[in-house]
Amino acid sequence: MADAPIDHWPMTFRRQLVLADQKDVYDYWLAQRHGGALPCRADIDPARLKKHLPTVLLYDVLDDGECQVRLAGTGIRDVLDEEITGKRLSEIDFGEHQPYWQQAHHRVVTQKRPAQGVAPVTWRDKGNLFVFWLRLPLSSDGETVDKILGFDLYLAAAKVDAISRQQQRVNGAG
Repeated sequence: MADAPIDHWPMTFRRQLVLADQKDVYDYWLAQRHGGALPCRADIDPARLKKHLPTVLLYDVLDDGECQVRLAGTGIRDVLDEEITGKRLSEIDFGEHQPYWQQAHHRVVTQKRPAQGVAPVTWRDKGNLFVFWLRLPLSSDGETVDKILGFDLYLAAAKVDAISRQQQRVNGAG
């Protein structure tokens, strides 16, 4: 009997995360997977994410495939100057970045894998701000993505520049 292949994507994905807070949220999500199945909403205990709750989001995946914000932390509202709870992604003004956000969420649903990235927050007249985002699939049946756990960290450009220089030093030394 051959050994089952080792699934390396969870650790490969983790290595792409730059910020410790992202790694905390991802590690918690990963620990909630049972036998490789996607965790469900009930597996996520908000008390375990307490320090991150201001910038946590929860999306419902609707029958038409679009995502709707079920919950957005107060830190999201404070940065966006808008309450987005209850809105579909298509109803949130991301300016020219609308397709970027739609595709990112669609990818999580269809690939059943986490996604992450960094983007400037130019659509909100916040030119010196970047969002480090993380989207983690959730599933009621362990297979079909019906919710997405989101985590956004907003950082000033100077902080992003310092992180970039630190990463270059680390990568250069390795």
